[in-house]
Amino acid sequence: MGSSVAASLDDDIKDLDVASFIESLIQEEASIQLRPETTKFLLFAHKYIRCREKMDAKYLEVDEFKQIAQLENVDVKLEITDEHQQLATSGDRPVETLDELYEAAVVVGPVYQDYIRNLVDQVCEACGDSVETVDVQFASLKGKERALAKAFDDYSNRTLPPGISWLYDIVRGSIKFVSADQVLKCLEILQNDPSIAIISAKNRFKNPTLTGYRDLNVHFRMTTEGGVSHICEIQIHHKAIKALCTELDSHSLYEYFRKYFAGATGKLKERLGDLKLVGGSEIMNSENLQDLLDETNEEYRLNRLATLFREYLCEFGVAFRVYCRLLHLQLEQYGEVHITVASTYYRMGRVLAEQGRLSEALKLYKVALRMFKEIHGKDHPTVPATFNDIGCVLWLQGELESAMELFEEAAKMFKNCRGMEHPYIVIAYSNMAMIHSSQGNYGESMRLYQQSLDMKRKTYGEEHSEVATAYSKFAQAYFDMGGLDKAMQLYEISLDIYKKTLGERHADVATTLYGMACVWKQKENWDNAMKLFQQSLEIFQNTRGADHEYVAILYRNMAEVLREQNYADAAEELEEKRMAISQKMKRESKVIAAPEFIGR
Repeated sequence: MGSSVAASLDDDIKDLDVASFIESLIQEEASIQLRPETTKFLLFAHKYIRCREKMDAKYLEVDEFKQIAQLENVDVKLEITDEHQQLATSGDRPVETLDELYEAAVVVGPVYQDYIRNLVDQVCEACGDSVETVDVQFASLKGKERALAKAFDDYSNRTLPPGISWLYDIVRGSIKFVSADQVLKCLEILQNDPSIAIISAKNRFKNPTLTGYRDLNVHFRMTTEGGVSHICEIQIHHKAIKALCTELDSHSLYEYFRKYFAGATGKLKERLGDLKLVGGSEIMNSENLQDLLDETNEEYRLNRLATLFREYLCEFGVAFRVYCRLLHLQLEQYGEVHITVASTYYRMGRVLAEQGRLSEALKLYKVALRMFKEIHGKDHPTVPATFNDIGCVLWLQGELESAMELFEEAAKMFKNCRGMEHPYIVIAYSNMAMIHSSQGNYGESMRLYQQSLDMKRKTYGEEHSEVATAYSKFAQAYFDMGGLDKAMQLYEISLDIYKKTLGERHADVATTLYGMACVWKQKENWDNAMKLFQQSLEIFQNTRGADHEYVAILYRNMAEVLREQNYADAAEELEEKRMAISQKMKRESKVIAAPEFIGR
């Protein structure tokens, strides 16, 4: 086999009674208990699913043939040119201060309101409807404090400054129509009006929000007779959709998930789709989950359920119970030696490893490995993938030399399978680099990390969670060498990608925040270090639980920072919490720097 460690793996479990072993693991698990954060997420997810169904149904009711959604010439994307900036009252340059922006807004506001009222009159006349059927509302000028915050958060990095010149919602209003025909006619009039210039437009009837809410949002430049120009906003609603939105409080759902997933809307849709598939019409809680496991015989549904709880919600105990149910069904249907059975053992090993139950995880990985070899032969990619993940478990147990042998064997086998193009070879390289770095072999570590990063960027593109992981690992290597500024730079890149792809509350975000906090701690910037440690702690407590080893590590780091700031009592309180977790786990980890598993 080439590796003495790899060759010995089969012998270690040849006499293992797998069925009895699995049964003992199940008995160790008490009734299903979800963390409060998970329970809240599942409740909001249930409300979201119902809300989305009702909002979609309402749209079909008011626009049966989806005429608004099918419009192809509505969406106008903003171009970053000086023609699209807000102008000072003189009209010959972009605004430079908030006062200049509001000076123009005050002048244009009354003209805008007259224009919108006239627009509604034209729509109703064209459709043969009464003006009384339409609701028009004008908001007061956007508050200056909110405007400044939005300019900084959303537009401070624009290539054409200042950020305040890109604020289009200072002068704003809304129209609520009673029919799709009115909405269509309003848009037609706006698009054909030579007195205004549409700068940007968004058709959310075509691309609704996550909760199913729909409207048209148009920003257009209008100019007064005195030559003052300003870009204003108009929101065009359907009255029935707007009313249902208020009734269902869909905005609160939107705000919750927007905070939970940040910009990672694709990931949110995937998770909520999983919940809709597996949860049906019931709110998913601890009791319903138990009933679901007792009653469900669908492999696909159980796999999706396990993936949901394992990959994102980090409820590893729940995921393990789901896999146990899935394994029971598969053994009945396929027998003891089958690829789906082997894959489930493999995933169960991953879940146990995440829980810190390393010796149990190792046994299940070895069972899967033996089965993969029996089914596919020793040269199939499932074999090196399992070598890599067993190496990760050994690494976590402190057996670095054995782990390195398996990572090297995995990399060699992946290379033999498909050459350097195999997507998993980069994970083996990253794990090898981590061990080299821990042993002070920085030259070899940096070479492998760079190779891993380059290959991941080529395979996945620049904005992918795998690339974020590569940047984070690279940052850790620079930190180990004392390159604090470079480490911080790479951590920031990693954090930005993670937030975009996974959202702000994912465990990988917490790991990166922890790394950044360690940099600030090393620089003796205690305030910044404590701030990021606290952010990381909150996420880990919600995703890993209050008694996870990572929480203990954060308590120790935070206690050290507090001692540096002469807060001895507060530091001692955190140390007591750390010791309680370590005693419960019967081991103590020093850093949050996990190897990369292939089994996800």
